[in-house]
Amino acid sequence: MLKIVPIIVRALSKVDPANAHRFRSNEELLTKRLEQLHWQLKEKLLPVRQVPYLVFHDAYQYFEARYRLASVGSVTLDPERRPGARHLARIRRDVLQNKAECLFKEPQFRPSIINVVREEVAIKLGELDPLGVTQRPGPDAYFNTLKILAKNLADCLGDSSR
Repeated sequence: MLKIVPIIVRALSKVDPANAHRFRSNEELLTKRLEQLHWQLKEKLLPVRQVPYLVFHDAYQYFEARYRLASVGSVTLDPERRPGARHLARIRRDVLQNKAECLFKEPQFRPSIINVVREEVAIKLGELDPLGVTQRPGPDAYFNTLKILAKNLADCLGDSSR
């Protein structure tokens, strides 16, 4: 987002030069807010950075890289297709070999495959909402989506015995 905001400001300023000062002012405020969000997320996720987990599908690569999280894979590459027996065996192996502690579902997908995986191995279940489908629209939706994403990761991966 920090890279996108200046591009948007330049484009808007070109289209509406009379309001360029307003766009630049909003850019400064948004940049500060995004930087503050980054530090909040970093602090929230630091204690669980090394805890292995699985996600429903591979939608978190940039988030995981940014906060150096320990994802060991995804249950499905295509949420519309059910994985076969070989893929389920690989998931089971990944969970056991990597000692994955949590499996994350998403509210917009039916979790039948997750139920199958959980029948095979004992693993905690969490929920991640990368699209913010549970968020009310508005100026805080993006920020709240990321904060809740970090909270749900930390809650499922956190353990008082660590």
